[in-house]
Amino acid sequence: MKLYDFPLSGNAYKARLMLALAGIDYHSQVVNLGAGEQRSADFLKLNPAGQVPVLQDGDTVVAGSRGILEYLAGRYAPEYLPEDTAERAQVVEWLCFVAARIDPGLSTTRLIKLFNAERDYAAAEAVALASLLELEERLCGREWLVGAAPSIADIAVYPYVRHAEDGDIALDAHQYPNVCAWLLRLESLPGYVAMAA
Repeated sequence: MKLYDFPLSGNAYKARLMLALAGIDYHSQVVNLGAGEQRSADFLKLNPAGQVPVLQDGDTVVAGSRGILEYLAGRYAPEYLPEDTAERAQVVEWLCFVAARIDPGLSTTRLIKLFNAERDYAAAEAVALASLLELEERLCGREWLVGAAPSIADIAVYPYVRHAEDGDIALDAHQYPNVCAWLLRLESLPGYVAMAA
């Protein structure tokens, strides 16, 4: 199994984290985004969008963190995808939360501050802060985002929340006690790996 990867990509990190937590052996193939390797003809055959991560498992190629998380859970780590239909629907809701709230918020503020992306920081910051408040409320009285155990929902939401400060968004334990406790719970799971600094 091969993961086309980039160390500072939060989306690629989701795949690495899932692989580590599930104890799945794989080979990491770093794609040099700065040199434009993601736009090479060979890479575009794997993912026409020209983005990491991409997972190659034998003849199966899965592009994008959401697809990779669902594929790995479905094939290798079913404990990360609830069997209950209602809980599985909640997992999908959280994956949509990532696309609608985390990506334009915490992911974008990080992109602006770390990589000098030309985006509207004030707009991204407003979405980031709103998403953290929503996450704080929804974690009230809960250990995990869905059900009684960690799922791919937790893995999908975790990276850009943990690295909020890369985008100059403070993760104050007094303001976000539930979020901070949830981060620590995930980080205490066997097999946990941190994202590259």
